[in-house]
Amino acid sequence: MLLGTVYCTSTRPLEQVETVPLVTTDVDRFWAVYPAALRDTAHAYRVFQEQYFDHGSPGLREYFTRKYKGD
Repeated sequence: MLLGTVYCTSTRPLEQVETVPLVTTDVDRFWAVYPAALRDTAHAYRVFQEQYFDHGSPGLREYFTRKYKGD
């Protein structure tokens, strides 16, 4: 029922699952940056921002913007 509501009210066309790329490079980048954030916990936010989010996939950057900067 809810899916039908979302489908009917969405202004963007739904994409076929097969056409949406699955990006996993953000996971590898996270684990590469994580130790640096642990070494400098006072600046962990900056470390993640500069080394992870700024170089992430378009989806990760959009997530960061919506989650932490508001939309």
